[in-house]
Amino acid sequence: MHARHLAAMAAFGLLLVGAGCSGAESPGRAGREVITNLGHRIEAFDFCAAEDGSLQLVWISSTSVPHTGYHQWDLWYCRRDANGSGWGNPELLLPGAGSLLTPFLPPRILCSGNDVHVFAASNLLHLLSADGGTTWTSLGPVLQQGQRARAFDIATSSRGLVLAALASRPGTGSRAARDSLNVYLFCLVPGMRRGSGEVLASIDRATSSQPGMKLLPGRDEWHLVYSVQQMWHREDVARGRSVSVSGVEGLTFSAVSLDQGNSWTAPSRVVIPQNPVLPSNQALREGFDVLRTGTEITLVPGPTCFLQLGRNSIWALSERGKRPSSMLGGITQFNSPTLASDGSEKGQMFWIDSRHEKSDRTWYNPLGGIPWSDSPDWGNTDVFSLPLSRFLDPRVPQAVLEPKQWTRGLSFAKQVVARAVGNRIWVIWASCENLRERKDIHRAPMAFHAVSLPAQ
Repeated sequence: MHARHLAAMAAFGLLLVGAGCSGAESPGRAGREVITNLGHRIEAFDFCAAEDGSLQLVWISSTSVPHTGYHQWDLWYCRRDANGSGWGNPELLLPGAGSLLTPFLPPRILCSGNDVHVFAASNLLHLLSADGGTTWTSLGPVLQQGQRARAFDIATSSRGLVLAALASRPGTGSRAARDSLNVYLFCLVPGMRRGSGEVLASIDRATSSQPGMKLLPGRDEWHLVYSVQQMWHREDVARGRSVSVSGVEGLTFSAVSLDQGNSWTAPSRVVIPQNPVLPSNQALREGFDVLRTGTEITLVPGPTCFLQLGRNSIWALSERGKRPSSMLGGITQFNSPTLASDGSEKGQMFWIDSRHEKSDRTWYNPLGGIPWSDSPDWGNTDVFSLPLSRFLDPRVPQAVLEPKQWTRGLSFAKQVVARAVGNRIWVIWASCENLRERKDIHRAPMAFHAVSLPAQ
């Protein structure tokens, strides 16, 4: 490890809250492991479980640059050993200066035997550790010079790694790089030169909204699902005059591979049904997840919508996914849905929503004139979960399907990720710690919270 990395780590500390902790803890706090005193804000993260049972965590941090008004984004790594000794010291993998790190593109980490792969930055820089995370080597970017990824996902195949990406086309200008995207498939085989990737599909007039992409491997079938917001424009005639009309439409597509990601079917459109919480044209804007439970493939674009993949690769609204009564209203934001299963219908579903909105409004403001004019409402975000077996079981009454809330107070939970490790589910989320006033949100300390749950 470089000396500058050691110097950067010297200011960091770790607090492990193990089973049996007591005191004034929020519900579910016992047994929670907390990585705190990080000294920076957490923008996006990912984690994976290695074959030896260790957990590998990678994240993008944000720190303000003094006297500039700008922020610097760095890439960090931390490991939790399987022997129960807890989390190690955070290691700076990639300083933000001169890199293409962006908080809008979460990093990805994948374990394959003793190898740990990290992909980060908009050029999809590939970092490899061949010794379980002790030392790291840069294998260079996956994309060509000038290309920028908007979304991507990775999976392990029998040959190596398969990487799917929504990225700009080579040689395009800055405007076209945002608007004109290709869906690329890369097979990253050790010892072989990387090519430019196979182009599966093209999308024009993409908006600046963050696209989504999920790659679901399997023994017989692999599935790729991606979504993007696309601008449309047409000329209408009103009262004998030509009128320009434009808008934004949310598009979702899926493709199937029968040879572990080597070849794919042409992407087909997935129609997201209307539901009370998320309109169809915005259903996948805040994220989605895809899960394999037994022989079924389930797409979850929102807390009130389950789609199952049926025959002829047609997605249909599932009759098994029910709407918990507490989800009927009060949600103005929903994001970061993540599902993990042991391969059957046992697992956990986590997400973040804003049902517990707060308000800074006072009944009377002597300085503002009109009451409430100075302090609009705002939404706090919390982490919730439901066992998959109960959520998918049509025999369980809807009224008893109340989700478990994992955060309290001004948590401002940012992201949650769940992964299956054997017959247990590990979940990690990032949120603020001990935030007392909303005005402190931009400088409040953040922490990682990790919990291990049975697959239910």
